[in-house]
Formats: sequence, C-alpha cells, structure tokens
Amino acid sequence: MAALPRPEGDAVSAAILRADGSSSIGMGHVMRCVAFAEALRAQGVTPIFVTRAGEDGPVELLRSGGVIVEELAADAHGEDDARFTAKIAVAHGARLVVTDLCHWDALREPETLRAAHAMLDDDHVVVALTGGRLVDLPATLVVAPYVHVPESPDVHVLAGPKYFIFRRAFVQAAARPREIVRNAQRVLVTMGGSDPAGLTPTILRALRDVGEGRLAVHVVIGPRFQEEVRRAIHERAAELGDRCTLLSHDADLAGAMLWADLAITADGFTRYETAVTGTPSLTLELPGSDPALNAIFATAGTTHAVPDAVRLEPAAVAALVRSLLRDRDRRREMSLRGKDLLDGRGLERIFAALPEGALS
Repeated sequence: MAALPRPEGDAVSAAILRADGSSSIGMGHVMRCVAFAEALRAQGVTPIFVTRAGEDGPVELLRSGGVIVEELAADAHGEDDARFTAKIAVAHGARLVVTDLCHWDALREPETLRAAHAMLDDDHVVVALTGGRLVDLPATLVVAPYVHVPESPDVHVLAGPKYFIFRRAFVQAAARPREIVRNAQRVLVTMGGSDPAGLTPTILRALRDVGEGRLAVHVVIGPRFQEEVRRAIHERAAELGDRCTLLSHDADLAGAMLWADLAITADGFTRYETAVTGTPSLTLELPGSDPALNAIFATAGTTHAVPDAVRLEPAAVAALVRSLLRDRDRRREMSLRGKDLLDGRGLERIFAALPEGALS
C-alpha cells in the first residue's frame, strides 16, 4: 500500500476506534471503545468510531456520548475495509488506529485480518485488541487483556488482565477502599446488554424470598433486552415493591457495584468489573459460554461461578444468595481477590507502551 498523504496545516489530533464486527457486536466491546474514547479525550485526542453500517445500537450509544461516528459500507471486507478505514484516518488527521476484534466470523478468517492489519500498519500506529487465539497480527501493539491469556515476552504483545480496559468510572472505583459489611442486604442484578436467556426475571423471583423483606435490589435493564423480558422484569419488580429499583443501561454501573453487598451477573465482561470494584458476586454461566474461563475467576476467588444457570430453579438461586449474604468472610475474600487480580490501570499501561508521538 502506498504511503498515505498527511493532512496539511494544523490538523486536530485524532484517533480511530475500529470495531471489527457486525450487528453481533457485544455491549462489552462497545463499552471498551467508550473507555478508550474517554481516555483519548483526556489526552487531548479526538476519538472517531468507525463501524459498518447497520450498527444502530452501538452507534446511538456512542453518538449520545459525543463520539464522532463514521460508517463503512455493510459489505466492506478485508482489504477494502482497511482501505476505507485508512481514508477516514487521513481525513481526520489520525495517526493512531485501534481495532477491536469482537466479531467471531472475522476471527475465523485470520489471514484476511492479518492482510488488513498489514495495510493499516504500514502508515499508522495500530493497536489491535484481540483474544488469546490471535496475537500475531501485524500491529504496533497487540493487546490480549484477558485472564486466560498468559503474559508474553514479546514486547509488542501486551497480554493478561493487567491490561484490561475499564471506563473512567471503574478506574475511579478501583481506587476506593471497599468495606464489606456484616449485615448484607443490597443486591445488584446485571445480566449484560441483552440477557438472551431471560435470567433476570428468574433471579427477581428468587430474591423475593430472600432477606425476610429487608433486601434492597437494583436491577440493570440492558439496551438489547427483548420486550418480553422487560415485561417480566417489571412484573417481578412490582412483587418486590419499593425494595426494587430498575436502572437503565446508561446508569452509573460502577457506583451500583460499590453500593451492592453482592452482585448477580452474567459471565461476560461484567466479571472483570465486579473484580476491579471489589464487589462479591455470583456469576451465572450462560448457554454457549466457556466453563473453563468461568473456572479461572472462581479459582482466583473473585466470584462464585454457577454452571448451567438456565437450569437453576428460583429456590436454588435464593439459597445461594442467602448463603453468601450471611458469609461475610467469603464476601471479604472475594473482594480482596478481585482487587488483587485487577487494578484498573490497563489503559494507563497501554498508553505507556505506545511509541512517542502516537497521540499527537
């Protein structure tokens, strides 16, 4: 690929955030892009989010947060994708390109991804956010920030949970001391962006019978919850009365975790957020999840993992919740282990590893 022309004059310092996905982009990956955008702004850099057309949910969320969004053709693929992304970078005067490889179909085409990244890497500082299965991409930095990825001796691969990317609110929450109370009565329920298994209503039914009427419950309703699940949540919340508060997806989730004595979560990126905030938790294994990955968190002591959660009866959920609320020592251990595993400084470390001038 020929060298791309640089913008003339005093261009605004900018960076491209490229989500390599389709309509299947998970909210955790969107939030990771939001976190990167926040950190770039703090460095005086304008973030531009680039995605394929049709990403209505993520696009709306990012635009509502003031992020510039540029859309590629829905069928852009491989080298065409990279070429269009590079043109957008030039138009905005962006030297840094961050790719978030969140689309599993794309990950199944590693040679196509490598070719696309090689084109971008010729003329830009490229940071590729990926998993443990694809760490040999042409890029300035490859970041695999997960608990199941061992640290790498390769200077251009940043691997392991010390590089996990959190939004500013979670970074701030991670720095706060955490008190684990004996008389635990506050429970947060957050099943992620969509709750495809419809577990939230089941959990609320279980919580109705926990705590002898003293329990306070906060429930997060994600942006992709189906209408049927939303209706069921409202019905179950009404049974709890004023003990239950419904939160929208744009609520202060870090603050809600600090409020909670116990969080009940799905097994996505939220596992990292409960750990970094020192929030004791029950992690429910969803269909299609990786039990081995859930076991890593359980072995680390940050959470109590519940396998095959869709088969659980409300009474079993209630028993687990009741047991943990009564066990202060177990909850304190979860909190300490979570903060040992994750300190919230992932973006700080990634920025420190960038070559000089990457953000200017």
